[in-house]
Amino acid sequence: MIEGDGEGDGRADACYPGGVPNPRRLGFLDPAMGGGGGPPEAAIEAVARRLGRPRYFEDEDGYEHELVAAALDPAAERLAWVESRCQERRGWVDVDFTIVAVCDGVERYRGPVQSYNPYFGCDVRYMAWRGDRLVLIYREKHDTYAFRLRCGGAPDDGGARSDAARVWGDDGDFFEIEDDWLIVGEQLVFFPYRLDVARALSLRERGPARELSIAQARAEGLLPADFDALASARAR
Repeated sequence: MIEGDGEGDGRADACYPGGVPNPRRLGFLDPAMGGGGGPPEAAIEAVARRLGRPRYFEDEDGYEHELVAAALDPAAERLAWVESRCQERRGWVDVDFTIVAVCDGVERYRGPVQSYNPYFGCDVRYMAWRGDRLVLIYREKHDTYAFRLRCGGAPDDGGARSDAARVWGDDGDFFEIEDDWLIVGEQLVFFPYRLDVARALSLRERGPARELSIAQARAEGLLPADFDALASARAR
């Protein structure tokens, strides 16, 4: 097993460092990926230590493995991570991204991220435990998804559904949101590019997205500080 922990020892030259395609290896750069944010490095390192493994290594079959994002709740013995596994072949790349969640020392969930095509990467923008619920937000080729899993819940493999009227479950459920989003208290708020409406999902409760006018969202304190400047710029 070949290990690497950072710059100069392998990870920087991986196929998907941090879940984002490496242009030096794959020959393309997607401007929508790697836009900033994401789980703190300390969480990834802490989960790697809990697992007793390096965050990056190459296995005996030549596959590169990397913990690209992680979340840890040490008080409740909950940990979760997104792991990439890839290998360059002749003319193609064999790659997948897997979500794993462990509660009370027991693996409760293991499944692939919802994606148009994992070849284009999985750019995790947020990953954290909110009480007994894991919340993950990531960008893939075309869309941004929110994923939620409750410890002890029965995992669902029904895939993602983008109908805003449907219920966002907490049993390993993916929900297509927008690229512009923020978390305010226990709500995930997201906006279409035109910024003419807001939608809000509860991070704690099952339910559909609430649709709000911008005036309603402002009254509830759900707009980012730079909202007006951004809306003005996009209206030009």
